[in-house]
Formats: sequence, structure tokens, C-alpha cells
Amino acid sequence: MELFAWLTPIKSSEEFSALMALVEAGTLEELFIAKTKQEGVAGEAWGTELPLIFSFSADETCRESLEEIAPTHLLDEIDDIYFEEIEGEFTLKGVFYPESQAQEDAIIKQLS
Repeated sequence: MELFAWLTPIKSSEEFSALMALVEAGTLEELFIAKTKQEGVAGEAWGTELPLIFSFSADETCRESLEEIAPTHLLDEIDDIYFEEIEGEFTLKGVFYPESQAQEDAIIKQLS
């Protein structure tokens, strides 16, 4: 089964809750939160400290639901120059990936 990976920058707790609802409804398989640590990520000028949601779904048509919440990007459509390889994994450059629940909670807490 192919999983599609999506990147959605969010600014509010309402957007986060709406994305969580898509997981609960089964539209998304899972999601995780990270945040920008530099101005330009994935070719976008989002600024620093912006929460990012990485979500996964077997259904490519979920993009419509994601776009209703916030602008969403398919990771496969982002140019390879915005990725780096770390320990065999390709990750977006300029992104802070939390390593604990406390770090995830701190990102969520910054949402308005």
C-alpha cells in the first residue's frame, strides 16, 4: 500500500484540531508535528517557529480535506534540494523534529 506524505503549515489550535479529527475519522493514517527553525523551508518563506504537520494517507484525494484546513504540499512534489540525508533518512532542511512528548507539547502550546 502506497502512503502519501503531506506537509501542512498551521497557525492555530483550530487547524491542529481539524487535522486531528481527520486522523480520528480515518482520513489520515497518522500525523506528527514539527516546526520551522529557519526562514525558508521547502522553498516557502514561512518564517521561523511555524508549526508544521506531516501527515500520511493511503488516499491521495484527502488533499482536498487538508487544503480546506490550510495550504498543503505533497512531499513528493517538493524539490530534492530542500531535503538532506541524516542517518539514512531524508528530512526537510530547516525543520526542528521533536524527540520527546514534552517537545511536541511545547510546539502545540504555541498555537493560538
